[in-house]
Amino acid sequence: MSEDYNPIARFHVGQPIVCVDAKWPAMVTASKLQVPDLGPVYHVRAIEPKPWGYGVLLAEINNPVMKLSSGRVAEPSFDEDRFMPA
Repeated sequence: MSEDYNPIARFHVGQPIVCVDAKWPAMVTASKLQVPDLGPVYHVRAIEPKPWGYGVLLAEINNPVMKLSSGRVAEPSFDEDRFMPA
């Protein structure tokens, strides 16, 4: 990926969104993290830049802060590509 890659987030804080891809990797389901389901409306709590785009945190889901694969210590976010506006 180019160092000049600078995506624009598709969502904003407070926006209602729905999950359109709830096929979570085994590693995620084994971790017992709360994850979005297909169908319910969620609201964007925060947006976090990622190397490949943006991740969203949801008002309705609060997971514990943990050490992520990137080495950062933070609450895991969900790829924005898994959602669409409600």
